[in-house]
Amino acid sequence: MTNKTPIIDSHVHLDLIERHHPHRIQWLKENGCRVVSWSYFEGIDSTSQLKECLESKAQCLGKLSAGGLACHYLTGVHPRSIPPDLIPEQIETLLKPHLADPLCKGIGEIELETGGAAYGPGGRAGRTLITDSFRMWTVPGFAPLGLVTKRARVQETAITPPVLALL
Repeated sequence: MTNKTPIIDSHVHLDLIERHHPHRIQWLKENGCRVVSWSYFEGIDSTSQLKECLESKAQCLGKLSAGGLACHYLTGVHPRSIPPDLIPEQIETLLKPHLADPLCKGIGEIELETGGAAYGPGGRAGRTLITDSFRMWTVPGFAPLGLVTKRARVQETAITPPVLALL
């Protein structure tokens, strides 16, 4: 009998792996991998489509978990998945229901880690994502915040230290 050290991948997009590389799901299970799936959705054109994608992700993770994969997810709005009609006041309504899901372990991919002009901390959507996410995070009973600490790009590394200082 071989004892395998568990592998934990703390940042995947499991719904995309299932869609584009379904054979890898079995490999994850066979190798005892535990995964945390973050929000990223392709080709988001509207807030209603974003809501459907968030729900679909939760269903996907539920199915994979029931099928034996040790997995959880963080709910959020990825910087490249912000629909043009999203208004900041909708963010809590979109994310909050998922926090009641036992497989959802918090909020992640919420634009904290980027500095883009349109949606970064300088943009209205980015500021509100940060503000609302921190507010939801600080309410007793709410889940933790996931933070991607990017180091490769100068613009993004300038964002991470101030965000970490807020924590």
